[in-house]
Amino acid sequence: MAEDLGLKELAANNLGNIGELYAEKGFDGYNPAKAEEYLLQAIDYYKDDSQKQNQCDFYKSLANVYRHENKWEEADTCFQKYHEIYVEIRSDDTKNVIQNFGYERKVAERDKEIAIAKAAADARMNATTGLLHKVLPPSIATRLIKGEKIADYFSQISILFADIVGFTPIASKMPARKVLAFLNYVFGEFDRIIESHGCEKIKTIGDGYMAVAGAPIECADHAERITRAALEMMSDIQLPDDIRSSLPKDAIFNIRIGINCGPAFGGIVGENRFVYDIYSDSVNTAARMESHGEPGKIHVSEEFAFHLQNRLDMVGDDLGGITFEERGEMEIKGKGMMKTYFLEKV
Repeated sequence: MAEDLGLKELAANNLGNIGELYAEKGFDGYNPAKAEEYLLQAIDYYKDDSQKQNQCDFYKSLANVYRHENKWEEADTCFQKYHEIYVEIRSDDTKNVIQNFGYERKVAERDKEIAIAKAAADARMNATTGLLHKVLPPSIATRLIKGEKIADYFSQISILFADIVGFTPIASKMPARKVLAFLNYVFGEFDRIIESHGCEKIKTIGDGYMAVAGAPIECADHAERITRAALEMMSDIQLPDDIRSSLPKDAIFNIRIGINCGPAFGGIVGENRFVYDIYSDSVNTAARMESHGEPGKIHVSEEFAFHLQNRLDMVGDDLGGITFEERGEMEIKGKGMMKTYFLEKV
């Protein structure tokens, strides 16, 4: 109604005041989205107006809204705009306030406040960046921070699934803290091996572990990379005495690995808790290779065996000699009859 009467300033003030109310965390109706909406409307009303002080105040309030919502880039932009308008206001009023001995002190205090707020925003941005690099592949974290939507297609990658054989009965006889210590050690070793061979861990599911080569950064030698990792995972992981002693006396530690290759999609899942995942029928087949495998064996699809052998014939065998033991055709859940192989070191 105020706008209909031509009282633009009153309408803008009302919108801004409502926005600031919604921005108060102590307010029962606290709503950052509504605070942002009303403050943006108020600022828009004032953009061509001489009432710079109100516009300045609303930018500051909006910056605080973004800061509370961890929207650091938006907060930084609003703080910069607030500072620009603040400087303009002081410039316009210089002749009237130059005799005020507290002027320089107030400006310095405001500048310090802005600098501290900006430094805090930068620190939080750096912390967020560091956290993203811990939970996402580095290349994906960098792209995500730049605002890029992550949705990629890979024409050919290699997928590995690993599983601790008999984990459920083993874990059922152990205290929870010892189960976690056991998993942390095994998966920590998997992480080390996977990274050392240029592969990428994707996720863990219970006692299952998934990794790929050729994504999120494509490479021609993905089959060789995943093979090296699988051979080392199978042969080199030895439980230390403190971990082994915590297992039930009759427990035998063994792992089972399945590998396949083929096309796949990769992308970010979720908005609040980011997860990078790989999807395709090729992934499902790799999971089936693991679940239909045998303890202490690397079970691979015919497609992977064919691709890896072609690579070795073309570029040379730098894997130290491997062989494929034909397992014959077998019924694979969800796939029908498939010819598969056990990959072994010569």
